[in-house]
Amino acid sequence: MRTSKDAIDALVSRGFRAIPLAGSPSQPESVLFTLGWDEPYMDEVLVRDEQDATACRHRLENGIDFSDRKHVVWFKDGSVLEVVDEILHRLPHPSNPNAPRLVIPTPGNLWIPPSVRIEVRS
Repeated sequence: MRTSKDAIDALVSRGFRAIPLAGSPSQPESVLFTLGWDEPYMDEVLVRDEQDATACRHRLENGIDFSDRKHVVWFKDGSVLEVVDEILHRLPHPSNPNAPRLVIPTPGNLWIPPSVRIEVRS
């Protein structure tokens, strides 16, 4: 992938579905690409512009509220090229033993993926 168009084409060829958000169908303000897995997970890439995109994987449980981060098991912000590369080439398939599965909820809006270790120093 060399361009944002290449990245978007790669998402579509992998089965991601494009949903234009706001604006008009021919000129959306942003586009949400989604891919559901047989496992209870869904991947999404939100593209706002070439340098502003977010990718994440959600654990699906009885529907999902996308504003509620407690269901997010993986997250990446960056350019379209960066986030698409991460979600397509570096994020393991949900059934892979190395795939992220759990989120440890913390109070308030802060959440920490289980792969992150926090060292408390006095």
